[in-house]
Amino acid sequence: PEILQLKVALYSSFRQKTYLLQEREQRLKETEELLKTGRKLSDVLESLPVGVLIADAEGRVCQANEQVLKIWGFTGFEEKESYGEFLGWWEHDGKLIKASQGPMARSLRSGEPSHNELTQIKRSDGTSKSVLSSASPLRSFEGKIVGVVVVIQDVTEHKHIEQDIEQRIQKLISSEIEGK
Repeated sequence: PEILQLKVALYSSFRQKTYLLQEREQRLKETEELLKTGRKLSDVLESLPVGVLIADAEGRVCQANEQVLKIWGFTGFEEKESYGEFLGWWEHDGKLIKASQGPMARSLRSGEPSHNELTQIKRSDGTSKSVLSSASPLRSFEGKIVGVVVVIQDVTEHKHIEQDIEQRIQKLISSEIEGK
């Protein structure tokens, strides 16, 4: 009986270790899939013609694509340096995050998305840009807000063209009124 008990215990131990190894192998596969998905997401984010920021529930930027750095005027640095510079600038002058009525803060607070809000930003070189910003909350499976995605599109050139057209129309109207 003692030998039988020892054999059963040994067999049970092997079965338990086999089960744990299978479970660990499954977790490794899931992690690999998650990493692949993360890489695909990063590739997609970098290929977009708009800036994309991902922030946590406190509004701390976790990820930003290269377009965001370009919009804010951070170019010519290595990626790691640019990102660090950008984060410092964002914390200092980040109206989209810090403004209590900004799209990011509202999405984090209310859980409601915002769409295409025109905002003036100050770039790292002191110049201004007009951007459209949209923010959408990120939720956990339980529905709790765990972060936010902000999409930023530079519309400065569009605004300049719009102003130029308005000025030309005003000149045309003025010259026609004066001509009468």
